[in-house]
Amino acid sequence: KSLPASTMMKVALAVFLCLAASVLAGSNYAVLVAGSNGYYNYRHQADVCHAFHLLTEKGGFPAENIIVFMYDDIADNSRNPVKGNIINHPDGPNVYEGVNKDYTGKDCTAENFLAVLRGDKEAMNGVGSGRVLESGPDDNVFVYYSDHGANGLVAMPTGPYLYAKDLVATLQSMHDNKQYKRMAFYLEACESGSMFEGILPNDIDVFATTAATGSQSSYAYYYDKTRGTYLGDEYSINWMENSEEAKFDIETLEQQFKIVANLTHGSQAQQFGSIKSMGSEPIGDFQHYEDARAMYAASAPQILDRHRHAESANCRDVKLDVLQRLYLDEKHPKAKEGLYREIEAEISHRSLADKIFTTIAQDVAREVNMVELRKPVTDWTCYKKAVESVQNICGNMSDYSMKWNYVLNNLCSHGVTVAEISAAARRACF
Repeated sequence: KSLPASTMMKVALAVFLCLAASVLAGSNYAVLVAGSNGYYNYRHQADVCHAFHLLTEKGGFPAENIIVFMYDDIADNSRNPVKGNIINHPDGPNVYEGVNKDYTGKDCTAENFLAVLRGDKEAMNGVGSGRVLESGPDDNVFVYYSDHGANGLVAMPTGPYLYAKDLVATLQSMHDNKQYKRMAFYLEACESGSMFEGILPNDIDVFATTAATGSQSSYAYYYDKTRGTYLGDEYSINWMENSEEAKFDIETLEQQFKIVANLTHGSQAQQFGSIKSMGSEPIGDFQHYEDARAMYAASAPQILDRHRHAESANCRDVKLDVLQRLYLDEKHPKAKEGLYREIEAEISHRSLADKIFTTIAQDVAREVNMVELRKPVTDWTCYKKAVESVQNICGNMSDYSMKWNYVLNNLCSHGVTVAEISAAARRACF
């Protein structure tokens, strides 16, 4: 027996409205960035590979909706005992397999990252995969960045640093050009709070969380004796392992932040931006693709201390920490001697970096102790030029020495010119 015409019309209308709603709901996109290279920094690429699998396997993201920056020098590194393999958890799965690698090696730059966010196809033509964000006013964007940082900046394996002012200007431009509906930005780095604090507006629909305050180091986590390195970062593994357990349609951004902050003991996780207007958004709006999250049953998340008593280290000290561990475990006399020399070299490097920056500070600002001050960046032009100049004169900064960039900002804030800072750097380094 056929349905009455009025019922058929209602069914057709319901189907039409559902289809229209799905179109209007928009889509989800993600950009994942590992901003370092070198085997000591294994954890950053492991974090990003893990995030890729979280989004594609639990989140249902199609791979083409995720853009990945990673130097790609870890999986087949000579120091990696398990070739073609990267893990982010002790005895965890190989998270390297199947990951899109859009931008690798020399293409991992701050300039390219910002161009990808802007959707600048022309700038990325002939670079890596050439893929850029193609999100629009109905689409949500999730950005995850794992790296080293310092006052108002985070690193990239190639080229200049990514500065907070440039990042936030790009986010503002994206908002003004309606390139997203809402954005969640998770940032793992030392002093990562300085990338958003007092800079990120609260009215451009960006919810940002960071691993640390603007003056704290973040922490490496899960030391792996077999691989001789740390597998992940504390804040990062906390948000990802929480997402693996969470109900995407129930747990909110604010709830996830509180859970992660509670679990992150080495540093104090922070949140910035549109906290009030976006805090109640489900994490599935950003970490899940379209309406697939509806398959997960509702259950309220609980804030529990799941501390695993894993070994961790201040990210500034990872290289020295790992070398000392390798030295203690090494049985072969010749190899042990080589590690001892590496430890000596690293200690000498750290002592020299300390001396150089304290000397620069004392040289040009004798009446004020610039080492003890912690000022927000106000003169970005001076700060950027001072960082570039000191690196040109004294050599590129390491994961350890970049912590001293705050001194250069203090000098700029105190009215010291780039020329004066450069002259002091020449005297300190030659």
